[in-house]
Amino acid sequence: MKGRVKNSLPFILSFSMRKSGYRKYIIFLAILAISLIASLKDRPDRVRPEYGESKVYHVKRVIDGDTIVLADGSRLRYIGIDTPELGHEDIEVKLLAQQAKEFNEQLIDNKEVRLELDLEHYDKYGRLLAYVYAGDVFVNAELVRAGFARSYTVPPNVKYSSYFLNLQRDARGNRRGMWSLQVDAFSKKDIAN
Repeated sequence: MKGRVKNSLPFILSFSMRKSGYRKYIIFLAILAISLIASLKDRPDRVRPEYGESKVYHVKRVIDGDTIVLADGSRLRYIGIDTPELGHEDIEVKLLAQQAKEFNEQLIDNKEVRLELDLEHYDKYGRLLAYVYAGDVFVNAELVRAGFARSYTVPPNVKYSSYFLNLQRDARGNRRGMWSLQVDAFSKKDIAN
């Protein structure tokens, strides 16, 4: 009797699967597995193993005050700061955005940089997120110190948020960069993001 119960289990399973449309079930599982594998393969929040604090990267191009392109073609957005947009409709803000870009170019254009990652490595646009260092210069901080960027914290990347806020208070108190303007450099008038 024991052998018969043991051997009947595959028959019971196959019979119940036939009865409930096992082919559709198997096809569904296969599609689900393929979808999961494909979604994990190119997820933007996965860390690319080539990025890390010990490596040096070449800056190919500066896009604006807080975004660059690395030599491998990756777009990188600075963590913890925000600069005015080049497409802003206000002339003063547009000029400040251009100055922020030029200041960023002076710091890192066509230079070697080190990257420091935080908890979240990519933003919703697929850009790598990092703190950037050119030699001993902490680029993110220098932009805030000079008044070309404001502190802009997006959790969970909060490692230097207090530091950036202190630099912003100092730049604002001394009316450097954007803090010398009478307009809001980050109003809803931004044309480009």
